Amino acid sequence: MRKPKEAVSMFSEAISIDKHFLEAYIGRGNAFLDYGDEAGIKAGQADYQRALLISPSYLPARYYRTKAILTNLTSIASYGLP
Repeated sequence: MRKPKEAVSMFSEAISIDKHFLEAYIGRGNAFLDYGDEAGIKAGQADYQRALLISPSYLPARYYRTKAILTNLTSIASYGLP
């Protein structure tokens, strides 16, 4: 069973210890996406972007940021267009 809130808390603690811990940003971003709501998607995107600011060529951050953007677009599209 997934526990995204606990994961976010643990990754946040890791980030507070090491602000350049790229894998923690990715992990926390993924946990935010597991919330399954728009706020979680946006928080996940922000973490992936932070990882890219630290290391612009970090491929996992690029992959997951793109995935979050597509998830957000799919979510928006499911509501239909006026």
